[in-house]
Amino acid sequence: MGIARGDNSPLDSGSSLPLAVACYWSCRRRCFGGDVCAGVFLYISAVPLAVYLVFWHLRGDMVSEEVAWRESAQASEIKRQLLGMLCVPMTFNVKTMFNSTRIFSALRVATVSVVLLIYGVAFGQTEESALRMVKALRLGENLAGMTYRFAKLTTTYRGIEATLGRQKADELLRAEIAVAVPKHQDLWNRNLAKAWVPLMTSEEFDSVASNRKKSPFASKFLSVRDQAGAAMKANSEPLLKIVLAEVLTGAFEKSMLAK
Repeated sequence: MGIARGDNSPLDSGSSLPLAVACYWSCRRRCFGGDVCAGVFLYISAVPLAVYLVFWHLRGDMVSEEVAWRESAQASEIKRQLLGMLCVPMTFNVKTMFNSTRIFSALRVATVSVVLLIYGVAFGQTEESALRMVKALRLGENLAGMTYRFAKLTTTYRGIEATLGRQKADELLRAEIAVAVPKHQDLWNRNLAKAWVPLMTSEEFDSVASNRKKSPFASKFLSVRDQAGAAMKANSEPLLKIVLAEVLTGAFEKSMLAK
């Protein structure tokens, strides 16, 4: 590339300095060789040219360095702009993806919540229908009878019976059952209703509760009764133990006072 990066000099930076030196030696030879006029004329013409060429040579180097620096700065600016053009969409995409993920997560949570709510409402309605049937048919009244039967088999009751006699022990036991069972009857009924829920629909529960044996679902009620009993036994055994403990504790304390 010529020294005139952006100027009008037609000379090349690689040949300007040697040309100036050649002009200088030519003038010197002419003057000292006897051809004074030619040497002076050539000297007057060549020295400014040589000075001009040297100046442009040096200026070309400085311009080259300046242009190189400018090109480097422009390249850095272009790189920075390109990087900015690439990074801005990337940042936007990351934010968009993050926001989209949050939106989709919220939608999933909302969908699951709605499904659970609908299922919960339907399940709650079915359970309430089953509870109405349990109360209408008085299915939960077996709590008192079961407590009485199991209490009679315990060692504690045998001790009470040995202390008070058979009749007084039995009366004391029944009295304690009458006190303890009502406190737990509602929970017992609800556990029984939960045992029935998977076996029939809300419509069927309401029909059996209202029409009893005349219900078109009476036969179904009888066919799944054993399944409900098995589920009730597994779910309510802890509650039965609590009631039994209260009854026996009360009966034992009162038997000790009656001595």
